[in-house]
Amino acid sequence: MRPYNFATKNLIIMAIVPISLIESIHGKLDKDENFVFSKRYGSTYVWEVEPSEKEPTMGQLAQQERFAQAASRAAADMLDLEKKAEWQAVAEASNGKYKTARGAAFAAYYTEIGNE
Repeated sequence: MRPYNFATKNLIIMAIVPISLIESIHGKLDKDENFVFSKRYGSTYVWEVEPSEKEPTMGQLAQQERFAQAASRAAADMLDLEKKAEWQAVAEASNGKYKTARGAAFAAYYTEIGNE
């Protein structure tokens, strides 16, 4: 197994053997946390980000709302077995573009909301 590299501002501070919890982490764990997780080339990285002191712009707030709506609709579809199966078929037919049914649903809803 490859160790995961944990980095702060491009400086690796530790490498550990992955466990299932760390394998599934990506993005921010909480809005109030300053740590961001990402995966690149088979490794997971974590770094601390400085919170912005500026108020979000109207465009940023609109983008956050668009993302939240798409994520909510995709999550709801995963609870409906028929819709989940439909999205799984879309993901499988995407030639690797979408790895999961949820990813396919999110992308479709995100585009749909953006075109409204």
